[in-house]
Amino acid sequence: MAVPPRPGHGRTSAAVRCGCVVLIFCLPALPAFAGDLAPWLEAHRDRHDLPALGAVVVSSSGIESLGVVGRRASSHDARVEADDRWHLGSITKSMTATVAARLVEQGRIDFDTRVGTVLGEAFPSMRRVFRRVTLAELLGHRGGLPRDLVGLEVWEQLDIEADAPRSQRRALLEEVLSRRPALRPGSGHLYSNAGYVLAATMLEAVSGQSWEELMVAELFRPLALESAGIGAPGIDGEQPDQPWGHRAGNGLQPMPPGPFADHPPALGPAGTVHMNLADLGRYLHAHLVGLAGDTAFLPRELFQRLHAPLPGQDYALGWWQESSQRTDAAIHVHEGSNTFWFALVWLIPAQDVAIAVVTNRVPADLDATATIAGELLAWRQR
Repeated sequence: MAVPPRPGHGRTSAAVRCGCVVLIFCLPALPAFAGDLAPWLEAHRDRHDLPALGAVVVSSSGIESLGVVGRRASSHDARVEADDRWHLGSITKSMTATVAARLVEQGRIDFDTRVGTVLGEAFPSMRRVFRRVTLAELLGHRGGLPRDLVGLEVWEQLDIEADAPRSQRRALLEEVLSRRPALRPGSGHLYSNAGYVLAATMLEAVSGQSWEELMVAELFRPLALESAGIGAPGIDGEQPDQPWGHRAGNGLQPMPPGPFADHPPALGPAGTVHMNLADLGRYLHAHLVGLAGDTAFLPRELFQRLHAPLPGQDYALGWWQESSQRTDAAIHVHEGSNTFWFALVWLIPAQDVAIAVVTNRVPADLDATATIAGELLAWRQR
């Protein structure tokens, strides 16, 4: 059975590491950005050969700028609209971690809770070394679980049209937890989609709800993310009602929504959420405000825990943290891609700003979205 490629591996872009300076100013001139995103985004969309492109800029006061340009699918004339939904890939990880923080606040689990304490009986063949791994280690990619899943026997058995992703997650973990760890747990950072599947399974066990139900109850509904959903957005039809992802290779192939437009549902906690840019802005706003003080959604100390890198690494709980020469401040960042879409979020608490850039294909230049985010930041600082 053919299945879509695995979620994006969370590569941190060079534009972030370089503070956005070199990559921005070595490019040929684009139209000056003067507050209207559309013509400026269109120039970037054309330069990077993207079917569609969108961006949103947020502060603690709310959304400052939002714009979208281009076509929902390269094979159709339908234009993207401001409330269209975009697949966010591994940015989902920060959302899964945020839901975990909500359950911590409710006293149903703790970041130091061990896998064996919650799932020991459910997975009797689990290796002892995995039983000692904590929820925080899984969310920080220190659980020793494998980076890649396509080599597992169970991978080919995952039903891409499954209506029972919770049981499929357990089938996946049965094999993963019975194998030797890819890295000694707790000894170092190894980015792992399986680690987030295991973390979500812990949350399911203590709550009695599926990860999908938890996302609605603990994230989408409390933050009023009305456009948020799981999987490729839209309904397959003659005309796209939402942006479609695109497969690069022999030309650019639109991927209409359906089972082959995203990963098996079992991998949801690692990277299958979609939403429109206004709702993505609301999500980023919650983190900006929460890092500055207590909110009804979460206390400040839990937001700070989510954004604090674990010892010896730049990855926190669902967020990378990078330094920037341009801002002289930490950038909390994550990329996401299921190989048909690409999204980037920056959160800069010291500058009271968050930026998201989304597109419905993986750019040939993987630093394109970071370059765009950097120019938006430079405009805002003027």
